[in-house]
Amino acid sequence: MLNTVMQVPKSFCILPWISLESGAAGLVKPCCMYNINITNENNQEFNLKTDTLNSAWNSEYYRNLRQQFLNGEKPKGCSRCWKEEASGKTSKRIRDNARFKHHITQDTIDRPQIKYLDLKLGNICNLKCRICGTHSSSKWIAEQQHYDREDNKDHEHIRHNWPETNKTFWQELEQLLPTLEYIDFTGGEPFLIKEQFELLKFCVDKGYAKNIGIHYNTNATQMPTDALENIWPHFKSVDVQFSIDGIGSQFEYQRHPAKWKTATEILQKFKDKQSKQFTVGICHTINVFNVYYIPEFLKWAESFGVGVYLNNLHYPNHYNIQCLPQIAKNKISKRLENHSNPNVKTFIDYMNQDTDGYYDWMKFISWTERKDKFRNETFSSTFPELAEATEYRAYIKNK
Repeated sequence: MLNTVMQVPKSFCILPWISLESGAAGLVKPCCMYNINITNENNQEFNLKTDTLNSAWNSEYYRNLRQQFLNGEKPKGCSRCWKEEASGKTSKRIRDNARFKHHITQDTIDRPQIKYLDLKLGNICNLKCRICGTHSSSKWIAEQQHYDREDNKDHEHIRHNWPETNKTFWQELEQLLPTLEYIDFTGGEPFLIKEQFELLKFCVDKGYAKNIGIHYNTNATQMPTDALENIWPHFKSVDVQFSIDGIGSQFEYQRHPAKWKTATEILQKFKDKQSKQFTVGICHTINVFNVYYIPEFLKWAESFGVGVYLNNLHYPNHYNIQCLPQIAKNKISKRLENHSNPNVKTFIDYMNQDTDGYYDWMKFISWTERKDKFRNETFSSTFPELAEATEYRAYIKNK
Protein backbone atom coordinates (compact mmCIF):
# COMPACT_ATOMS: atom_id res chain seq x y z
CA MET A 1 0.00 0.00 0.00
CA LEU A 2 2.94 2.35 0.48
CA ASN A 3 3.26 2.84 -3.28
CA THR A 4 -0.38 3.77 -3.80
CA VAL A 5 -0.84 7.31 -5.10
CA MET A 6 -2.14 9.33 -2.16
CA GLN A 7 -4.57 12.20 -1.78
CA VAL A 8 -2.78 15.52 -1.37
CA PRO A 9 -3.87 19.18 -1.01
CA LYS A 10 -4.96 20.96 -4.19
CA SER A 11 -1.89 23.25 -4.14
CA PHE A 12 0.53 20.36 -3.63
CA CYS A 13 3.76 20.07 -5.63
CA ILE A 14 5.84 16.87 -5.68
CA LEU A 15 9.11 18.57 -6.64
CA PRO A 16 10.48 19.34 -3.13
CA TRP A 17 10.41 15.58 -2.47
CA ILE A 18 12.21 14.54 -5.66
CA SER A 19 13.86 17.54 -7.35
CA LEU A 20 16.78 19.91 -7.00
CA GLU A 21 18.07 22.65 -9.29
CA SER A 22 21.61 23.97 -9.46
CA GLY A 23 21.71 27.53 -10.78
CA ALA A 24 24.43 28.81 -13.08
CA ALA A 25 26.14 30.54 -10.15
CA GLY A 26 25.89 27.42 -7.99
CA LEU A 27 22.87 28.51 -5.94
CA VAL A 28 20.21 25.91 -5.16
CA LYS A 29 16.42 25.81 -5.57
CA PRO A 30 13.76 23.09 -5.80
CA CYS A 31 13.11 23.93 -9.47
CA CYS A 32 13.68 26.55 -12.15
CA MET A 33 10.39 28.35 -11.41
CA TYR A 34 11.06 28.84 -7.71
CA ASN A 35 12.16 32.46 -7.24
CA ILE A 36 14.03 32.23 -3.91
CA ASN A 37 17.41 30.58 -3.39
CA ILE A 38 17.33 28.18 -0.46
CA THR A 39 19.30 28.98 2.66
CA ASN A 40 20.93 27.22 5.60
CA GLU A 41 20.18 27.65 9.30
CA ASN A 42 22.28 30.87 9.30
CA ASN A 43 20.16 32.31 6.48
CA GLN A 44 23.05 32.01 4.05
CA GLU A 45 22.39 30.78 0.52
CA PHE A 46 23.61 27.30 -0.31
CA ASN A 47 26.28 27.54 -2.99
CA LEU A 48 27.67 24.51 -4.79
CA LYS A 49 31.05 26.19 -5.10
CA THR A 50 31.59 24.94 -1.55
CA ASP A 51 28.38 23.32 -0.28
CA THR A 52 27.14 19.84 -1.12
CA LEU A 53 23.93 18.72 -2.77
CA ASN A 54 23.11 16.61 0.25
CA SER A 55 23.43 19.50 2.69
CA ALA A 56 20.90 21.49 0.68
CA TRP A 57 18.61 18.50 0.19
CA ASN A 58 18.52 17.70 3.91
CA SER A 59 18.25 21.31 5.05
CA GLU A 60 15.62 22.77 7.36
CA TYR A 61 14.54 25.00 4.46
CA TYR A 62 13.61 22.00 2.33
CA ARG A 63 11.82 20.33 5.24
CA ASN A 64 9.78 23.47 5.92
CA LEU A 65 8.88 23.82 2.25
CA ARG A 66 7.63 20.24 2.13
CA GLN A 67 5.51 20.85 5.21
CA GLN A 68 3.99 23.97 3.67
CA PHE A 69 2.76 21.91 0.73
CA LEU A 70 1.39 19.21 3.02
CA ASN A 71 -0.47 21.94 4.91
CA GLY A 72 -2.16 23.10 1.71
CA GLU A 73 -0.26 26.40 1.66
CA LYS A 74 1.05 28.26 -1.38
CA PRO A 75 4.73 29.05 -0.72
CA LYS A 76 5.73 32.53 -1.90
CA GLY A 77 8.73 31.13 -3.76
CA CYS A 78 6.25 29.43 -6.10
CA SER A 79 4.55 32.69 -7.16
CA ARG A 80 5.41 32.18 -10.83
CA CYS A 81 3.39 28.98 -10.97
CA TRP A 82 0.50 30.59 -9.10
CA LYS A 83 0.46 33.49 -11.58
CA GLU A 84 0.53 31.17 -14.57
CA GLU A 85 -2.28 29.04 -13.18
CA ALA A 86 -4.34 32.19 -12.54
CA SER A 87 -4.08 33.00 -16.27
CA GLY A 88 -5.19 29.50 -17.26
CA LYS A 89 -1.76 28.12 -18.09
CA THR A 90 -0.66 24.63 -17.21
CA SER A 91 2.18 25.46 -14.86
CA LYS A 92 5.33 23.47 -14.21
CA ARG A 93 3.80 22.38 -10.91
CA ILE A 94 0.82 20.85 -12.70
CA ARG A 95 2.93 19.29 -15.46
CA ASP A 96 5.42 17.74 -13.05
CA ASN A 97 2.72 16.47 -10.68
CA ALA A 98 1.38 14.56 -13.68
CA ARG A 99 4.80 13.42 -14.93
CA PHE A 100 5.91 12.22 -11.50
CA LYS A 101 2.53 11.05 -10.27
CA HIS A 102 4.04 7.69 -9.39
CA HIS A 103 6.03 9.44 -6.65
CA ILE A 104 3.03 11.04 -4.93
CA THR A 105 2.98 8.24 -2.40
CA GLN A 106 3.37 7.92 1.33
CA ASP A 107 6.69 6.22 0.77
CA THR A 108 8.10 9.27 -1.05
CA ILE A 109 6.59 11.70 1.46
CA ASP A 110 8.25 9.79 4.29
CA ARG A 111 11.55 9.25 2.48
CA PRO A 112 12.36 12.02 -0.03
CA GLN A 113 14.93 11.05 -2.63
CA ILE A 114 16.42 13.00 -5.53
CA LYS A 115 14.98 11.60 -8.74
CA TYR A 116 15.09 14.70 -10.92
CA LEU A 117 17.96 17.17 -11.37
CA ASP A 118 17.85 20.49 -13.21
CA LEU A 119 21.51 21.30 -13.86
CA LYS A 120 22.71 24.71 -14.97
CA LEU A 121 26.41 23.96 -14.96
CA GLY A 122 27.86 27.45 -14.99
CA ASN A 123 27.27 30.38 -17.34
CA ILE A 124 29.56 29.51 -20.24
CA CYS A 125 27.79 30.64 -23.40
CA ASN A 126 28.57 32.00 -26.85
CA LEU A 127 25.53 34.30 -27.15
CA LYS A 128 24.36 37.44 -25.36
CA CYS A 129 20.60 37.21 -25.74
CA ARG A 130 18.56 40.34 -25.06
CA ILE A 131 16.54 38.70 -22.29
CA CYS A 132 19.65 37.27 -20.59
CA GLY A 133 22.65 38.67 -18.73
CA THR A 134 25.94 37.80 -17.06
CA HIS A 135 24.16 35.52 -14.58
CA SER A 136 23.59 32.96 -17.34
CA SER A 137 25.99 33.96 -20.11
CA SER A 138 29.73 34.57 -19.97
CA LYS A 139 29.46 36.23 -23.40
CA TRP A 140 27.55 39.07 -21.74
CA ILE A 141 30.39 40.03 -19.38
CA ALA A 142 32.37 42.45 -21.60
CA GLU A 143 29.25 44.32 -22.74
CA GLN A 144 27.87 44.62 -19.21
CA GLN A 145 31.21 45.94 -18.00
CA HIS A 146 30.94 48.63 -20.68
CA TYR A 147 27.57 49.75 -19.28
CA ASP A 148 28.92 49.64 -15.73
CA ARG A 149 31.78 51.98 -16.68
CA GLU A 150 29.29 54.38 -18.27
CA ASP A 151 27.25 54.34 -15.05
CA ASN A 152 30.29 54.56 -12.75
CA LYS A 153 29.38 51.23 -11.20
CA ASP A 154 31.81 48.61 -9.98
CA HIS A 155 29.98 45.28 -10.17
CA GLU A 156 31.76 41.95 -10.43
CA HIS A 157 30.81 39.85 -13.45
CA ILE A 158 32.51 36.47 -13.69
CA ARG A 159 32.38 33.20 -15.54
CA HIS A 160 30.84 30.76 -13.10
CA ASN A 161 33.18 27.78 -13.30
CA TRP A 162 32.27 25.98 -10.08
CA PRO A 163 31.46 22.72 -11.96
CA GLU A 164 35.08 22.69 -13.13
CA THR A 165 36.55 23.16 -9.65
CA ASN A 166 34.18 21.35 -7.25
CA LYS A 167 35.06 17.67 -7.62
CA THR A 168 32.78 16.75 -4.70
CA PHE A 169 29.78 17.84 -6.80
CA TRP A 170 30.54 15.27 -9.49
CA GLN A 171 31.18 12.56 -6.90
CA GLU A 172 27.76 13.26 -5.39
CA LEU A 173 26.16 13.08 -8.82
CA GLU A 174 27.71 9.70 -9.45
CA GLN A 175 26.17 8.43 -6.21
CA LEU A 176 22.73 9.68 -7.27
CA LEU A 177 22.78 8.18 -10.76
CA PRO A 178 21.68 4.59 -9.92
CA THR A 179 18.21 5.79 -8.84
CA LEU A 180 17.94 9.00 -10.89
CA GLU A 181 15.09 9.24 -13.41
CA TYR A 182 15.49 12.56 -15.21
CA ILE A 183 18.05 15.32 -15.85
CA ASP A 184 17.48 18.76 -17.34
CA PHE A 185 20.55 20.44 -18.83
CA THR A 186 20.08 24.14 -19.48
CA GLY A 187 22.40 27.08 -19.57
CA GLY A 188 24.59 28.80 -20.18
CA GLU A 189 24.83 26.74 -23.31
CA PRO A 190 24.92 23.09 -22.19
CA PHE A 191 26.50 21.78 -25.40
CA LEU A 192 29.62 23.82 -24.53
CA ILE A 193 30.03 22.07 -21.16
CA LYS A 194 32.28 19.05 -21.68
CA GLU A 195 31.77 17.81 -18.11
CA GLN A 196 28.12 16.98 -18.71
CA PHE A 197 29.02 14.78 -21.68
CA GLU A 198 31.57 13.01 -19.48
CA LEU A 199 28.81 12.43 -16.92
CA LEU A 200 26.59 10.93 -19.61
CA LYS A 201 29.38 8.64 -20.80
CA PHE A 202 29.76 7.47 -17.20
CA CYS A 203 26.02 6.68 -17.15
CA VAL A 204 26.41 4.63 -20.32
CA ASP A 205 29.45 2.75 -19.01
CA LYS A 206 27.73 1.89 -15.72
CA GLY A 207 24.46 0.84 -17.34
CA TYR A 208 22.40 3.66 -15.79
CA ALA A 209 21.53 5.41 -19.05
CA LYS A 210 18.67 3.09 -19.99
CA ASN A 211 16.72 4.26 -16.92
CA ILE A 212 17.33 8.01 -17.28
CA GLY A 213 15.60 10.56 -19.46
CA ILE A 214 17.48 13.74 -20.37
CA HIS A 215 16.32 17.12 -21.60
CA TYR A 216 18.21 20.05 -23.09
CA ASN A 217 17.55 23.68 -23.87
CA THR A 218 20.10 24.73 -26.49
CA ASN A 219 20.67 27.98 -28.38
CA ALA A 220 20.82 26.47 -31.89
CA THR A 221 24.50 27.19 -32.51
CA GLN A 222 26.15 23.89 -31.54
CA MET A 223 26.21 20.50 -33.27
CA PRO A 224 27.35 17.81 -30.75
CA THR A 225 27.76 15.01 -33.28
CA ASP A 226 29.43 12.54 -30.91
CA ALA A 227 26.59 12.81 -28.40
CA LEU A 228 24.00 12.52 -31.14
CA GLU A 229 25.55 9.41 -32.61
CA ASN A 230 27.22 7.64 -29.67
CA ILE A 231 25.89 8.81 -26.30
CA TRP A 232 22.23 9.81 -26.42
CA PRO A 233 20.97 6.60 -28.11
CA HIS A 234 21.74 4.72 -24.88
CA PHE A 235 19.35 6.81 -22.75
CA LYS A 236 15.74 6.04 -21.97
CA SER A 237 14.67 9.25 -23.69
CA VAL A 238 16.28 12.42 -25.00
CA ASP A 239 14.39 15.66 -25.61
CA VAL A 240 16.18 18.64 -27.17
CA GLN A 241 14.39 21.98 -27.15
CA PHE A 242 15.80 24.80 -29.24
CA SER A 243 15.54 28.29 -27.76
CA ILE A 244 14.25 30.16 -30.79
CA ASP A 245 12.29 33.34 -30.06
CA GLY A 246 11.79 34.81 -33.51
CA ILE A 247 12.29 34.40 -37.24
CA GLY A 248 15.11 35.78 -39.38
CA SER A 249 16.39 39.19 -38.27
CA GLN A 250 14.16 39.11 -35.19
CA PHE A 251 15.87 35.89 -34.06
CA GLU A 252 19.30 37.41 -34.67
CA TYR A 253 18.39 40.59 -32.77
CA GLN A 254 17.13 38.68 -29.73
CA ARG A 255 19.91 36.07 -29.67
CA HIS A 256 22.96 38.04 -30.78
CA PRO A 257 25.29 37.04 -32.47
CA ALA A 258 23.53 33.83 -33.57
CA LYS A 259 22.71 33.51 -37.28
CA TRP A 260 19.29 32.42 -38.50
CA LYS A 261 20.65 30.32 -41.36
CA THR A 262 22.91 28.33 -39.03
CA ALA A 263 20.13 27.86 -36.47
CA THR A 264 17.69 26.42 -39.00
CA GLU A 265 20.35 24.15 -40.49
CA ILE A 266 21.19 22.71 -37.07
CA LEU A 267 17.51 22.38 -36.19
CA GLN A 268 16.93 20.44 -39.41
CA LYS A 269 19.81 18.06 -38.66
CA PHE A 270 18.34 17.30 -35.24
CA LYS A 271 14.85 16.99 -36.69
CA ASP A 272 16.11 14.40 -39.19
CA LYS A 273 17.25 12.22 -36.27
CA GLN A 274 13.89 12.18 -34.49
CA SER A 275 12.54 8.88 -33.19
CA LYS A 276 10.32 7.58 -30.43
CA GLN A 277 13.30 7.84 -28.08
CA PHE A 278 14.73 11.12 -29.44
CA THR A 279 12.45 14.14 -29.69
CA VAL A 280 13.10 17.68 -30.90
CA GLY A 281 11.11 20.86 -30.45
CA ILE A 282 11.26 24.61 -29.96
CA CYS A 283 10.99 26.42 -26.64
CA HIS A 284 9.65 29.83 -27.66
CA THR A 285 9.98 32.20 -24.69
CA ILE A 286 7.26 34.84 -24.86
CA ASN A 287 8.60 38.28 -23.94
CA VAL A 288 8.14 41.92 -24.93
CA PHE A 289 10.02 41.48 -28.21
CA ASN A 290 7.99 38.61 -29.64
CA VAL A 291 4.49 38.48 -28.10
CA TYR A 292 3.08 40.52 -31.01
CA TYR A 293 4.49 38.01 -33.49
CA ILE A 294 3.21 34.74 -32.01
CA PRO A 295 0.95 33.99 -35.03
CA GLU A 296 3.79 34.43 -37.53
CA PHE A 297 6.13 32.27 -35.51
CA LEU A 298 3.67 29.42 -35.03
CA LYS A 299 2.88 29.48 -38.76
CA TRP A 300 6.60 29.24 -39.59
CA ALA A 301 7.15 26.39 -37.10
CA GLU A 302 4.22 24.45 -38.55
CA SER A 303 5.66 24.80 -42.05
CA PHE A 304 9.08 23.69 -40.77
CA GLY A 305 7.46 20.66 -39.16
CA VAL A 306 8.51 21.12 -35.55
CA GLY A 307 6.44 21.47 -32.40
CA VAL A 308 6.53 24.58 -30.21
CA TYR A 309 6.30 24.96 -26.45
CA LEU A 310 5.22 28.49 -25.55
CA ASN A 311 7.27 29.42 -22.52
CA ASN A 312 6.51 32.42 -20.32
CA LEU A 313 9.27 34.86 -19.37
CA HIS A 314 8.86 36.10 -15.79
CA TYR A 315 12.15 37.91 -15.20
CA PRO A 316 13.69 40.43 -15.87
CA ASN A 317 10.56 42.49 -15.29
CA HIS A 318 11.34 44.91 -18.12
CA TYR A 319 11.10 42.04 -20.64
CA ASN A 320 7.98 40.53 -19.04
CA ILE A 321 4.94 41.21 -21.26
CA GLN A 322 3.05 42.55 -18.24
CA CYS A 323 5.14 45.75 -18.45
CA LEU A 324 3.82 46.70 -21.91
CA PRO A 325 1.82 49.95 -22.18
CA GLN A 326 -1.95 49.45 -22.01
CA ILE A 327 -2.43 50.72 -25.56
CA ALA A 328 -0.10 47.96 -26.80
CA LYS A 329 -1.76 45.32 -24.62
CA ASN A 330 -5.12 46.22 -26.15
CA LYS A 331 -3.79 45.89 -29.69
CA ILE A 332 -1.95 42.65 -28.97
CA SER A 333 -4.94 41.16 -27.16
CA LYS A 334 -7.17 41.90 -30.14
CA ARG A 335 -4.58 40.46 -32.52
CA LEU A 336 -4.22 37.19 -30.60
CA GLU A 337 -7.71 36.62 -29.18
CA ASN A 338 -9.01 34.45 -32.01
CA HIS A 339 -5.88 32.36 -32.55
CA SER A 340 -6.61 28.67 -33.01
CA ASN A 341 -3.95 27.63 -30.48
CA PRO A 342 -5.74 27.70 -27.08
CA ASN A 343 -2.46 28.34 -25.24
CA VAL A 344 -2.17 31.74 -26.90
CA LYS A 345 -5.13 33.06 -24.91
CA THR A 346 -3.36 32.28 -21.65
CA PHE A 347 -0.66 34.80 -22.59
CA ILE A 348 -3.32 37.45 -23.18
CA ASP A 349 -4.71 36.78 -19.71
CA TYR A 350 -1.25 36.73 -18.16
CA MET A 351 -0.23 39.96 -19.93
CA ASN A 352 -3.29 41.76 -18.58
CA GLN A 353 -2.91 40.59 -14.96
CA ASP A 354 -0.70 43.59 -14.13
CA THR A 355 -1.66 47.05 -15.34
CA ASP A 356 1.07 49.06 -13.57
CA GLY A 357 4.22 48.36 -15.54
CA TYR A 358 5.27 51.93 -16.34
CA TYR A 359 8.59 51.85 -14.47
CA ASP A 360 9.61 48.54 -16.07
CA TRP A 361 8.47 49.71 -19.51
CA MET A 362 10.65 52.82 -19.23
CA LYS A 363 13.53 50.57 -18.24
CA PHE A 364 12.85 48.51 -21.37
CA ILE A 365 13.02 51.71 -23.44
CA SER A 366 16.31 52.89 -21.94
CA TRP A 367 18.05 49.51 -22.04
CA THR A 368 16.89 48.76 -25.58
CA GLU A 369 18.24 52.11 -26.76
CA ARG A 370 21.60 51.56 -25.04
CA LYS A 371 22.03 48.05 -26.39
CA ASP A 372 20.98 49.10 -29.88
CA LYS A 373 23.69 51.77 -29.81
CA PHE A 374 26.35 49.36 -28.54
CA ARG A 375 25.46 46.60 -31.00
CA ASN A 376 24.57 48.83 -33.95
CA GLU A 377 21.03 47.42 -34.08
CA THR A 378 17.63 49.09 -34.30
CA PHE A 379 14.57 47.90 -32.44
CA SER A 380 12.03 49.93 -34.42
CA SER A 381 13.22 48.68 -37.82
CA THR A 382 13.52 45.04 -36.66
CA PHE A 383 10.10 45.04 -34.98
CA PRO A 384 8.22 47.79 -36.88
CA GLU A 385 4.70 46.59 -36.06
CA LEU A 386 5.52 46.23 -32.36
CA ALA A 387 7.22 49.62 -32.32
CA GLU A 388 4.07 51.17 -33.75
CA ALA A 389 1.78 49.30 -31.35
CA THR A 390 3.79 50.45 -28.33
CA GLU A 391 4.38 53.99 -29.70
CA TYR A 392 8.05 53.30 -29.08
CA ARG A 393 9.33 56.22 -31.14
CA ALA A 394 7.27 58.68 -29.10
CA TYR A 395 8.87 57.42 -25.89
CA ILE A 396 12.34 57.82 -27.39
CA LYS A 397 11.50 61.34 -28.63
CA ASN A 398 10.16 62.42 -25.25
CA LYS A 399 13.08 61.10 -23.19
